[in-house]
Amino acid sequence: MKAWAIVTVALLMSGCANHPLDCATGLIAWDDCLPGTKGYVIRQESLKNLAAAEGQKANSDDAECQSFGAQPGTDTYVNCRIQLKKIASDQQTESAAQKQRAAQAFIMNMQQQQNLQNQQTQQTLQNLQQQKPAIQPQINCTSTKFGQTVNTSCH
Repeated sequence: MKAWAIVTVALLMSGCANHPLDCATGLIAWDDCLPGTKGYVIRQESLKNLAAAEGQKANSDDAECQSFGAQPGTDTYVNCRIQLKKIASDQQTESAAQKQRAAQAFIMNMQQQQNLQNQQTQQTLQNLQQQKPAIQPQINCTSTKFGQTVNTSCH
């Protein structure tokens, strides 16, 4: 138990002021994770990957504009790069909108399925109530007399 407490305190102290456990474990790589924490390492790797992807996109856009005959430094080249950025931005916006529409459609579908199940359950209950036969209890009683006493038993 004592060892567990020491490990917990060490983890809390090894991270950042605002996110000690997240930074120490790398659960969330916050911007302010201190060097030496797992969160810092993960954040730095993420930034390197992002920079590499942006560099590849820039090289691709450069090659595409030059393939159209636009030379770097000219207005045509600058306009080509601007158009490619706009197209990429529009595609991201459309992709986000498509994801949102898909999520909304999924939620609506789930709600419709739930409503259908509720209706089917209600219909089944109504059918069972209509089919339930009226129970008419049959009572048979027998009386026996012993002198002035009468015993009656019913079943």
